[in-house]
This record gives sequence, structure tokens and C-alpha cells, in this order.
Amino acid sequence: MNWRLLLFLILSILHLTGIVMDWESLRFFSKPLLIPTLILFYWTENQNVDRGILIALMFCFLGDVFLLNASTLFFLFGLGSFLVAQIIFTLKMGERILRNRKDLLLAGLPFAFYAVGLFFLLFSKLGILAPAVFVYAFAICCFGILSLTYWFQNPKKGQLILGGAVLFIVSDSMLALNQFYYENNFFGLGVMLTYLAAQFFITLFFKRESMEPSN
Repeated sequence: MNWRLLLFLILSILHLTGIVMDWESLRFFSKPLLIPTLILFYWTENQNVDRGILIALMFCFLGDVFLLNASTLFFLFGLGSFLVAQIIFTLKMGERILRNRKDLLLAGLPFAFYAVGLFFLLFSKLGILAPAVFVYAFAICCFGILSLTYWFQNPKKGQLILGGAVLFIVSDSMLALNQFYYENNFFGLGVMLTYLAAQFFITLFFKRESMEPSN
């Protein structure tokens, strides 16, 4: 196994252990190191590094750091950081798909129904944060739609990015439920488990894409 991925796996296990055992110091130590190891993995031994992907991962790192603080202000900072990352990921997927209206429509339906349902469930509890959450939900669903479209057009290659997008949406959905719907951290472990898998799949997809001979 690539030592950078091994390091990411070790840090992930440490962080998840911190969540399960409620060791705050371990969680605070490990979380800021997770995305930098994926950045290192993407950047090294890669002759066609896409700066946009590096920037997106950097904003994911900032989002992780901001969300270590439980205050509403830092939640918004974290949301904003991940919003920038999702916009970049969406633009990068837009460069990789064929503009087929049927594919885009079919891909859009499940994400639209899911987003409307979740937003309807949470709306009464969002308060003044409703516009910010709506914008972020729209952005990440766009990423999901383009990832599913890419999978329609490239079934084998698209598995990683579709898996990453879906897991990212699942993670953020559980985070939103934790933040606004449940009074306790009901999905704490699930949020990070799906998030870590999502980031791994997304980073691996873009690295493989950048290292293809055609690139």
C-alpha cells in the first residue's frame, strides 16, 4: 500500500477511535491531518496535478478545522469552505461529461427529490441559516448530478466519483440532522466514516484521471 494512503488510514482510524471513545484530544489532533495526507497523496508522483483539485482539498481542510468549533459562526465558516470545494468539484466534473440532456435529467431526479425531502424536514429548525444551507445543498447536489451523469457515460471509471459524491451527500445529511434535528450527536461516527470514504474516493478518482496517458 502507498505509504501516504497508509498514513491516511491510520489517521482515520485514530480519529474514528476518538469519536467512539469520546477522546476529544485525539479528535482535535487527528482531524486537521486527514485532508493534508490526501493532498500529499494526490500531489506526489503526479505529473499532471490540477491546481483546482488542490485548492478544493485545501478548502476541505479549512472546513474540517472550522467545524472543530461547535459555534454557529464557525459552522458557517465550515459550510462556506466546503461550498467552495463543492463548486470546484462540480466545475471539474462539468469538464468531463457530455452535455446530454437526457442523462442530466435522469441524474437530476433522485438528487432533487432527496434534497427537497431533507430540506422540508429541516426547514422549520434552520432559522436564519436556511439560505446558507439551501445554497450548500444545491451545490453538493449539482456535484452529485454531474457525477451520476459521468457514471452513465463512463460506467467503469465513474464508480469512484459517484461513490464519493453520494457518500459526501450522506455525510453532510447526517451532519445536518445532528446539527438541527437531533439534540445529541446521533450520527457522529457515521458522519466521519462516510466523509472519509468520500474524500478518499474523490481524491483517488482525480489522481487516476490526471495520470491517464491522454492527460
